[in-house]
Amino acid sequence: MLTIQEVREICRKLSPQDDEMQEDVSCVVYRQEVFDCGDMAITERHIDIEYCYGEYYEVQEDTSLFSSIAALYGLPLPQKGEAVLYQKEPDRP
Repeated sequence: MLTIQEVREICRKLSPQDDEMQEDVSCVVYRQEVFDCGDMAITERHIDIEYCYGEYYEVQEDTSLFSSIAALYGLPLPQKGEAVLYQKEPDRP
């Protein structure tokens, strides 16, 4: 699992001017999806940075941010399905 410090580092790369952005991140999820296209199967790998207000940012595999997150998490990433790389702890009353 990624630490909050690593999530802060990721958020700084996404938006250097917003120091509080990591507070809105609810989870970071790696996803590998396979789409059938006739006789071919198309595989797409990406990382979703999901925010507590319902929006998300999709980081595509061919970007340096994807490589950076994968390196922070530690390779290899799963070859199928999805993996939660970070989950924000629920606020305690």
